[in-house]
Amino acid sequence: MKIFYKLSIELVDIKDLKLEVSNYYFELLLNEYGDDFISLLNNNYFGKKAKSTSSERKLNGLIIYLWYTSEFITRSELDSFFDVSDDFNKQNEFVHSSPVPYYNGLVWKAIRAHPLGLTGGYFGYWKYKPEN
Repeated sequence: MKIFYKLSIELVDIKDLKLEVSNYYFELLLNEYGDDFISLLNNNYFGKKAKSTSSERKLNGLIIYLWYTSEFITRSELDSFFDVSDDFNKQNEFVHSSPVPYYNGLVWKAIRAHPLGLTGGYFGYWKYKPEN
């Protein structure tokens, strides 16, 4: 799990990723991508990044996409997801077991916004003028 956390930090270039989310993503990727995911981690750990396979490059892209959007791409969708000539149509609706990955998606930091559906205010706060 530590190797995946370090790889994630390197890929997205953000140092304060949530460890809880990293552990969750690790389990998702391990269950879905198995040996390919382990190979990616081993090659990263042993410094063989320059000789990465097509599968490893796709998994790296998937990891970046996952951290930013929290949208999980299954093995059956992976090739068409990275084919820019194809109109990608998500075939399987993946539902996370918790809203934590969605709320911690890096896209919210990138666009300087809060996740849709999460205002941070108490019920009825909207009837008062903002203080700032």
